[in-house]
Amino acid sequence: MIEYYQMYLASKNMKEYETASSFQYQYVMRMRCDVMITEPIRFDNWHCMLTVREMHDILYSINPDYVNSPDTIIKYISSLIAPHRRNAIFSSTCKPMSESVVKSEVFTAKTYDSDFLYALRKYIMTMPFVVTLRCNVVYFTTRDNWVNKLMKLGVSYGQYYDPLNSHWFNAESQLRNVCESSGLDVIDSYLDLECRSLYEYDDANYFDWIQVDDETRVQVMKPDLKKECLFFIRRA
Repeated sequence: MIEYYQMYLASKNMKEYETASSFQYQYVMRMRCDVMITEPIRFDNWHCMLTVREMHDILYSINPDYVNSPDTIIKYISSLIAPHRRNAIFSSTCKPMSESVVKSEVFTAKTYDSDFLYALRKYIMTMPFVVTLRCNVVYFTTRDNWVNKLMKLGVSYGQYYDPLNSHWFNAESQLRNVCESSGLDVIDSYLDLECRSLYEYDDANYFDWIQVDDETRVQVMKPDLKKECLFFIRRA
């Protein structure tokens, strides 16, 4: 609960800064303070849109059968933040898309025809969704979605009841429920090492020890770690 109130206060400060500086941010991303990022997060893909041909080629690389599926779209959208996510294998515990909060018609299209590609492009440009990594460890959306639809969770936590979810009151469910009640899709994903960092943290999964000299060793992030996870939560 406190994390969303902190988000609410931070958002108020953001709006005050915008007013004082006579500009507005385009996007807002929130992440936990103990999150480690393994590669630079891409923001340019959201306002410098790919061509339909480029989109087709990426979708084909994800699923070469020319058969669209919700998981193909979630991989595509996730890869706009981090390209390595395009061909990643999502955790087996990742909530199936059929159970996720997604209502747009682009998720029901069957093939990569031109109508679908233009619809997907428009969907991404207008961004009626929130991209989440492991429910609420990291989440990202437009500034307007943030201010007008998510920010209120800081002062309305607990009001988003879901009779089908016995854990409706926890932080992850409240975020999903406020998105659903506000008409936002939730594009969620996570990989095994991302999830395991929450509950089964092991330094050896993320760091190597390098011998600097006879007396000094330092930890460095594994060189290919970005292929296995975009983020992890560093435990002491």
